Amino acid sequence: MKPDPASCGNAGAAFAPGRISVVMSVFNGAATLERALQSVIRQNDPDWELIVVDGGSGDGSVDILRRYDAEIARWISEPDRGIYDAWNKAVGLASGEWLIFLGCDDWFWRGDVLARMRPHLAAAYPAHRLVYASVARTLDDGSLLCYAGAPWPVIARRFMSEMTIPHQAAFHHRSLFQGPVPFDTRYRIAGDYDLLLREIRERPPKFIPDLIVAAQAVGGASTEPGNAVGCLVEFYRARARNGLPGVNPPWLWLLVRAAAKGLLARLAGEEAVGALTRLWRRGEAGAAPDPRPPERPSVPQGPS
Repeated sequence: MKPDPASCGNAGAAFAPGRISVVMSVFNGAATLERALQSVIRQNDPDWELIVVDGGSGDGSVDILRRYDAEIARWISEPDRGIYDAWNKAVGLASGEWLIFLGCDDWFWRGDVLARMRPHLAAAYPAHRLVYASVARTLDDGSLLCYAGAPWPVIARRFMSEMTIPHQAAFHHRSLFQGPVPFDTRYRIAGDYDLLLREIRERPPKFIPDLIVAAQAVGGASTEPGNAVGCLVEFYRARARNGLPGVNPPWLWLLVRAAAKGLLARLAGEEAVGALTRLWRRGEAGAAPDPRPPERPSVPQGPS
């Protein structure tokens, strides 16, 4: 017999079976926020909700949220202690059985993403509490760099060194969020990695092929040259805290590569490193998991 999801975890007081909660965190994201909101609002799935937690923005983000108040189930704006503090607040506001986390600079690839994922989610629990597909990594102008997302047997070993599950394409069952603080706020970058490490020790995630969930904006905190070493150190801490070997050869290679990128950034500038990284990622782009083109939200960017 399936466990009762309503009794699992701390996501939302009013549980709605089958509902998908889309969680979005924002801090001074007015330049891209409306695009992200529109990509959620256009979803043709019958039962979803949008939860937004703003960290006290001062750039017009709150004005945008006010304009979309009717389409957002719940939103708050108040200072927080980083993205994982914001996500913890959002988990407490969500009523869905499944949760997905988007950044305000990410956007759903097409208007049928949630509808196409729904039957897979319905069949997944309780064997799987984490279901994921692929993302398209893009630049600010929307141009494609590469795709990320592969079956778990392909990426499982690499996950012991780095985050190989694209979080913008990952759907989390509400029972994952047990305890008062689902995401450990001691992490600045690896809080989601830590959560998923805890989960994969219990049961494997499920990969859905032929589906691009979101466009992931490249240039987040973990990919900046100055943060790459710190990110890998947090990965090490997360593995050690979960009783797993912190140091392994692939992780050491990633650490050397990140340190080299940091040195190159100091010598030649971060833009040079960014250009090389973009060239490398375009070289490994591969075939599209879903051959259909994206449906980019056509909205004005920035506050109005």
